Amino acid sequence: MANTNVKTQKGLILDIYRNDYDSPLNKMKGKKSVVLIDEKIPGVFSPGEDMPAVRLVTRNLFGSNYTHAEPLEPGSYAFGGSFIYTSDSRLKEVATYPIPLHDRQMNLEVNFSKPKYGHLKQEAKTPATGTSYHGITIKASPATLREILGEPTCEDNTGEDKVNIEWERQTIGGTIFTVYDWKEYKTLEESEEIEWHIGGYSLTDTQTAKEEIQAALNAL
Repeated sequence: MANTNVKTQKGLILDIYRNDYDSPLNKMKGKKSVVLIDEKIPGVFSPGEDMPAVRLVTRNLFGSNYTHAEPLEPGSYAFGGSFIYTSDSRLKEVATYPIPLHDRQMNLEVNFSKPKYGHLKQEAKTPATGTSYHGITIKASPATLREILGEPTCEDNTGEDKVNIEWERQTIGGTIFTVYDWKEYKTLEESEEIEWHIGGYSLTDTQTAKEEIQAALNAL
């Protein structure tokens, strides 16, 4: 009978490789390594909070075998944009290439489609001083953003300044961000859709903010 007690199982440490964006929907968000547990690999290292346990899953897709890793903890997972690998020769028993990590939690994906975004209407707990634009925008009308973000932090919708309307908010994880129009130089109509800049302390912060705002927009 298979050992289902994660605490007593051991495996091999693999590093997580991801791009600059680490989605809040990913089970391994913020983690740098995992412990791969497989009967073909000698059990050496114990999983823990900083190195969660994962297992290998092989499926037949379009006539070919496809192997990915996913958390040992039961759940519904999809590819989250990361891979795991190690130069340890013991990995060759199961894979000779970086393994796709399926850690995107599909139950959270469903929850994101529901209108539970009250936190986006709350003013940021700290000023957004020092935030800047990192190339991330979102298309919406002022009226739609008011519905999602509440009343703006600053508003002087005359078209005489670089910014007419601005919100200072924070994500569900506490990341500070701003949303503002930029150099429209006109009075914005409430139903007019434009590209809004999203400001933050890093590219990752602004991507996270956009993901939450976009999810709220999709749920309207």
